Amino acid sequence: MTPELLERLGPFREEAVRRGIPSADVDQWISSTVRPCATLSTGGNGSIVGQLGGPLALPADISDPEFPLVASIDCAAIPEHATDIPLPADGRLLLFGYPDDDSMWGAGGGSVVYVPHGAAVETRKQESWYTSDPDAQRITDQYAQGELSLTPDICLPFYGCVDLPEPPFGKPLPGHPRSEELCDAWICTADQILRGGVLQIGGYACDEYQGSDVPLLSSTVDNPEGWVLLAEWRPQIEGREGATIHWGIRRQDLAALRFDEVSVNVFWNP
Repeated sequence: MTPELLERLGPFREEAVRRGIPSADVDQWISSTVRPCATLSTGGNGSIVGQLGGPLALPADISDPEFPLVASIDCAAIPEHATDIPLPADGRLLLFGYPDDDSMWGAGGGSVVYVPHGAAVETRKQESWYTSDPDAQRITDQYAQGELSLTPDICLPFYGCVDLPEPPFGKPLPGHPRSEELCDAWICTADQILRGGVLQIGGYACDEYQGSDVPLLSSTVDNPEGWVLLAEWRPQIEGREGATIHWGIRRQDLAALRFDEVSVNVFWNP
């Protein structure tokens, strides 16, 4: 974590102190929870690490994905310390998804396919339920295309409670008595700090559900099962304004390249 990245947390520090949180508590929170992440944007000045959309190229033994292609990420192009998650050293990560929060088949969801470096691939026409549904086709026709450039970024948790089964239904994290206040200060200042690209790799998930419904996405530092955020996509599509897709995976599954263990959450509040 470079000093330049940590300096970007200035607005958060100022807001937390303004709310009466001691500076020592703010510094402890940052040192114990901060995560590096990579913001991917189109038209940026950083190094090119992948692309949005484009042709679908897969090994012959991989079946056709259920969801449309969102992006292809060149793992070798991601700098080693751009995130703190164990991404593959090379090969490509293909992110698939559809921005709808209906859990029925043929609606929202996604998946991840890893294509090893040097693997023989074939270009395929993307066909599934969404190509025969006019409404879904209208959405997928708006998927952005273009090269993705990387900007180093920095992230703090969006949720800071331990969930309880009875009232008050939540309490601060052990050792962090001001964790709820600190997360609220982060939510109020994150837009001034995060670069806001179309994709985020690593870090913490933006937590529209306030933690309890989707702890696997690692929006909170209280995460005993080891879930990490692999990627977050904010598509900015007409008809899906405010939609977000999160791809989450346990850290040990990511290190072992078990991408069939990815869990995908779609948040959309029309």
